[in-house]
Amino acid sequence: MALDFDSSRAVMGLRDQQRLLQAVLGASDADEQRWLEWKSSLDLTSAHGAFTTAKAILGFANRMPDVAVQWAQGHAYLLVGIEPGNACGVPRIDIEKLDPKLARYLGDFERYQLTYVPFDTGQGTVDVLFVDVAPPSWGDLIHPLRKDYDKYRQGTVFHRSSGRTEPASAREIDELCQRVLRGTPAVEVSLSAQQGVVSAVHFVDADLELLLEERRDALLARLPAARRSTEDTPPAPYVVNSSREPGRRSLSFSAYRELQARQAAGGKITDEEREALRHAEESMREASQSVMATMASMFRSDSRTPEQFREEVDAYVGRLRRAVPAVLTAEVISRSAPVRFELRNPTDRFLAQVEAVIHLPAGIQPLLPEEYDELVRWPEPPKAYGQSDPFGISAFTVPPLARPHTCVPRVDPFPRPAIEATGSSTTIRFPAVDVRAHEQLLLDPVTLVAGPEIDGVSVRWSATATNLDGRIEGVVQLTAMPLTVDLGASFPSAP
Repeated sequence: MALDFDSSRAVMGLRDQQRLLQAVLGASDADEQRWLEWKSSLDLTSAHGAFTTAKAILGFANRMPDVAVQWAQGHAYLLVGIEPGNACGVPRIDIEKLDPKLARYLGDFERYQLTYVPFDTGQGTVDVLFVDVAPPSWGDLIHPLRKDYDKYRQGTVFHRSSGRTEPASAREIDELCQRVLRGTPAVEVSLSAQQGVVSAVHFVDADLELLLEERRDALLARLPAARRSTEDTPPAPYVVNSSREPGRRSLSFSAYRELQARQAAGGKITDEEREALRHAEESMREASQSVMATMASMFRSDSRTPEQFREEVDAYVGRLRRAVPAVLTAEVISRSAPVRFELRNPTDRFLAQVEAVIHLPAGIQPLLPEEYDELVRWPEPPKAYGQSDPFGISAFTVPPLARPHTCVPRVDPFPRPAIEATGSSTTIRFPAVDVRAHEQLLLDPVTLVAGPEIDGVSVRWSATATNLDGRIEGVVQLTAMPLTVDLGASFPSAP
């Protein structure tokens, strides 16, 4: 049967490698490809085993870039220890001991990676040697055999065609010469991921509506039971009582001060004036006591009616619901290790305004940590019913989180990366920078988020400069780390 494997992308991570091995096990002998070769078993310690492995690597390395890129993003794979219907495995040999044996035939070609992949056959686990050969590029030299072996002389150029690796034909040599002549792009920079991982986020299931109702009930429980069941009534007006008897002479303030001054100076006052002065002082003392009592009552009461308090609680619950996306996003960012890409100029030439662009596959969401560096928090609940609010100030306060994410607009003196969604993928365009000869620059951090099932990401990148022609492209492999976010644990506790 045909090879059951998606060859549109590079093989990433252990699970992907094991899926390819499983596909080979279920394939037929005729399913070897330009990008895939397998050997049932080889003695990797022998000259024959080292030559056979090196021959396959050289064949993959001598492919044309425009042909190679049609499968596995230009990568090619040699599998030793498996074939259709047979997973026999190979004994593990220290890679450091195997590499020198291959170098006898490969020379200084090092654009390949060796690893052992454990594979469960159903009757036990075997190790399969997994050789990943990097994609060829325009400008690559021709890679010949560097040491005689059997009938093959040093200088032999192997070429990988459909299902076999053989010495290159005259036409294929001509094509490889054209590959050399086309040269590398004028812009020579490299991009690598120096820090951070992709966060494979798993959100723990939580019933948001149930959490919101719990907060609502906890707040409304502060309402007194008697008032919750009766009609809401506004508070009584403040009243200052007077004890002045009808018909009793009253004094104006100026007359009162004049009598006080005359009495203090020892002047003569009549009995009627003395009685009026005494009653005026009693009235002022009673008024002062009444005002003080009223003020104390005001600061012991809540100016809100129960219905007004219920409206505040409903508004607060609405703000809680709207705040969930921003607060959880901020939590993901705070607990993630942002990726820092490094831009490197390996040449002796100054590169002006180099713009690096990252192309993320579908399912990977980029977030800029700087956009969440302001405090993002859950909204403040209303004051508990019964707390002092004598002048109804709470009715005029602005909710602390009226939108999912509210922050003060900031003036950023430096441009930040631009994120552009293009349907099937997302592009991150970093601000252009000058890169001096042999300089290495860390680009702005970017938090990359994916679903919980991902274990690795293959990221394409490209770069251009204003003082040189052409564009250079490449691929960066990123690892993923699981991150669990629990809404229930993050949700604010009942006040």
